[in-house]
Amino acid sequence: MKICFVALQAYPCLKDNFSVDKRIGGAEIQQVLIAREFKKRGVDVSFITLDYGQKDEEIIDGIKVYKASKPKEGLKFINFFYPGLVKLWKALKKANAEIYYVRGAGFLPGILALFSNIYNKKFIFAAASDTNFCLSMLKKTRLKRDLLLYIFGLKRANAIIVQNNKQKENLSKNFGLNGILIRNYYSPIVNVNNPKKDIILWVSTIKNIKRPELFIKLARNFPDEKFVMIGGPNKKKDPFYEYIKEKAKKVKNLIFMGFQPFKFTEKIFWSCKLFVNTSNYEGFPNTFLQAWSRGVPVLSTVNPDNIIKENGLGLVANDENELISQMKNFLDKRITFDGSKIKKFFLKNFAESVISQYLNLFKKLY
Repeated sequence: MKICFVALQAYPCLKDNFSVDKRIGGAEIQQVLIAREFKKRGVDVSFITLDYGQKDEEIIDGIKVYKASKPKEGLKFINFFYPGLVKLWKALKKANAEIYYVRGAGFLPGILALFSNIYNKKFIFAAASDTNFCLSMLKKTRLKRDLLLYIFGLKRANAIIVQNNKQKENLSKNFGLNGILIRNYYSPIVNVNNPKKDIILWVSTIKNIKRPELFIKLARNFPDEKFVMIGGPNKKKDPFYEYIKEKAKKVKNLIFMGFQPFKFTEKIFWSCKLFVNTSNYEGFPNTFLQAWSRGVPVLSTVNPDNIIKENGLGLVANDENELISQMKNFLDKRITFDGSKIKKFFLKNFAESVISQYLNLFKKLY
């Protein structure tokens, strides 16, 4: 069975070299983690990514990587078609997989639908966020061309994977399609001799939808605690990123680290006593799994399928005031958490069982 992950911005994560692009998204991390597990189990795995100066074909940890066009290559207005689609199509043919996998709303599902129909292939679409099935949000955030291609592809996917039941409901309600619920995956980790768990951590791309300013306000409200913020800009020369960076630097008990590679954030999580998420929307954050795999609770403004409250995985807040009051409850030990139970829940729901579900689905399609 040959599987190709079409993840144009995944190369830095695969190569563990972020000098070419200092951005890292949850969708890319998920695909790389899943692909590596497939490879361990003998599956022929490949990726199609953008051209960051690598060879036409490269092998990274046993995974074949084919390149499409360079970021923003070619003349404006026509570069989507040439060299964009032309090089992408060539890479899809080179990969010659039986099943293609794409994650997140954009133009790629439409291209994969056309390619799969012409060459008798299968393709899977996987959601990256709750907004992927919300038409009003998509109309605000996507080019009309990309939205049309996305809907065209979504309706022709051989399988659609959702991260939570809300996504499943919205997929049915807004598109009349059925989704398969498979949770995000994260590799189980071995405990290390870590330093004292003394930091309150925030990790995400710095953009409006993530509401980083709420974390800064939390730090101001608890001056005796140590807060750490990690996150790179959503785009180059991003004024919102610069605004948050300057605002964070004015708070004495908040360390602003900016963009950091995935391996670095992994180390930081060992010193974390509470992880904070302040997003408006999510799918299922990888950062939750980074925390829970270490027995660390979360304080979050999103709660997919009520999973946090129902399973004692942390605290939930609906607004800024609740964030502050829940933080106080945690710090005053009015609410406590059993780290071993959190780890046990993680292992049962987000580790080996997820890979098994994926492999079963791929085998059915194959």
